[in-house]
Amino acid sequence: MLRPLSALAILLHTVAAGQTLPESLVRQLPPFERKLDAHMQGIIEQMNVFNSDSAMVLIGGAMAELEGKKDLEPRYYLLAYRAEVLYYEGAYNEAIRDLSTCADIAERLNDSLLLANVFNLQGLLQENFRHGNAARAYLRKALTWYPMAPAARYPITELFHIHGNLGTYLTGANELDSALIHLNRSLELSTQAGARRAIAVAHGALGDWALARGLTDTALHHFRHSFQVAEAAAQLDVSLDALIGIAKAFAAKQDRPRTRSALTDANAYLVGNKEKVGLAAERDHARNSSRILESMQDLKGALEAHQRWSRLDSTINEGNIRAALSTQATLHRTDADLVLERERSRFAAETLKRVRLSRSMVIAGALVILLFLTLLVVFLHNKRKIEKRLGQLMLAQVEQGQVITELRIREQVGRDMHDDLGAGLSALKLRSEMALRVEQDPEKRVQLSSLAKTAGELIGNMRQIIWAMNGDQACLEDLVVYATNYMRTYMAEHNIQLTILAEGPWPDVQFSSEQRRNIFLVIKEATHNIVKHANAGRVELKIHQGNGLLNVSIDDDGNGIPHNAIEGMGNGLRNMAKRIEALHGKLAILGDGGTTVRFVVPLTVGSDTAVVTNKGSIAGIGSK
Repeated sequence: MLRPLSALAILLHTVAAGQTLPESLVRQLPPFERKLDAHMQGIIEQMNVFNSDSAMVLIGGAMAELEGKKDLEPRYYLLAYRAEVLYYEGAYNEAIRDLSTCADIAERLNDSLLLANVFNLQGLLQENFRHGNAARAYLRKALTWYPMAPAARYPITELFHIHGNLGTYLTGANELDSALIHLNRSLELSTQAGARRAIAVAHGALGDWALARGLTDTALHHFRHSFQVAEAAAQLDVSLDALIGIAKAFAAKQDRPRTRSALTDANAYLVGNKEKVGLAAERDHARNSSRILESMQDLKGALEAHQRWSRLDSTINEGNIRAALSTQATLHRTDADLVLERERSRFAAETLKRVRLSRSMVIAGALVILLFLTLLVVFLHNKRKIEKRLGQLMLAQVEQGQVITELRIREQVGRDMHDDLGAGLSALKLRSEMALRVEQDPEKRVQLSSLAKTAGELIGNMRQIIWAMNGDQACLEDLVVYATNYMRTYMAEHNIQLTILAEGPWPDVQFSSEQRRNIFLVIKEATHNIVKHANAGRVELKIHQGNGLLNVSIDDDGNGIPHNAIEGMGNGLRNMAKRIEALHGKLAILGDGGTTVRFVVPLTVGSDTAVVTNKGSIAGIGSK
């Protein structure tokens, strides 16, 4: 396979050869057919004006048009755009789900630009999760997989976006030498592409980098240039950031008169353009003003600015929570609409009584969900007011208290949402089972049985996700206990004899939620394959550790697995291999006289010192 040639290396080679780079790195490909293209143009237009609700409705309509079709590329763009909308609305888990599907589609299409776009968005999501190492890894992957001659049908990540994101992250991590390389590259590429907003943002980021280096004159030059470019492009939020950057530079020079003058200019600019810069820019302006005034020992002014920031931040957070809930509700409504359309076409001859009953159940369920969401918003609003009062008591501790508050809010939102969904699914399962007991119509009994089974599977999947997220069950012994209990229960349900050999003692090794979930899902997939395909009567599970390795073996006495199935590697087996590879382990599947699934992973998976070899770009798959 071919190794991926990073875009940075390509650009250096092009410049060294004296070639001229194009104005835009991404070449425009022909659009989709007329009807689908109209959907795409409408989605892009709504996203450009940050109208998430309209964008989600248009995305849902386009996906309904694709229902039952095998067109992967349109589905990629729709899911990628939906992930971006979900990201800006704070629904990060749903965004990650869509990006995971996008990554699979990009691999199937052998398109490294689409894969680089996924990695860039995943890096931004991980940074919002405060997973610094993961964010850095995804952004570097985005650079690595960016192709030599990128081409796309619709707007997608540009190379200067990735360099700018990585440079900004590295500046915040105080890795200034590496940050300067990426920020300069972002400025160079955005200048060549004529992207004025990106140029202004790059100069602003270089100003922050210069302040971190103590180069105040250089910082002033970049902030002033950023303001000039942003003003010419009517990018008012970037202009405001540049003005406050000038004040930060004067404050770093201990020049109080110029600092106050620069702050006055920035405040006047904000007042004159308050309706155009938005709450987020106004909040950031208040936070930076508070820090500058605090550095000048103006504690009264700093406190006033901080109180203004706290009010704006509370307003934005509450709005984000409502928007996230609204977006998630829209997402669920869109999925429900697709299911409803399929049911209508399949059961067009159903009686009016059943239609009315179904609608009543949907309305009742929607009212229950709406009630829960309303109570959740009220609870979070009251909790936020209490935390804001506590945060105003001491200026010296306010920033640390704010971080703690935000983490608690995110944890509470996640917990309440899972409790809500779990309760809803349990109620759905119970109602289906109760209806099944009294229903006489065979067709309806099949449908109710399928509905109850699906709800039960969703409850199990949600419990597995919650277990993977639970930091109190992160050790190796907890993983072994959970996996063996799951396999024991599952085999008992299907009358298959199970022998477990998994004796300790187990070392005190801590796994991340992703690592535990990958190991468990491989065991789960192997277990499901036995039940679905093996026709086995006896299964043996062996788990032991030694020499820093975790060894797992699952043997059955079933039909075995054909050699061509192992060589072809269907989706299930391929996903198992990917999960073990992500843990730097090895997977083997043997199919003679039954089936044996064995894998070995190091007990130090996820270490920063682990070396992973990139085996080739997506574009090189299948090449000789």
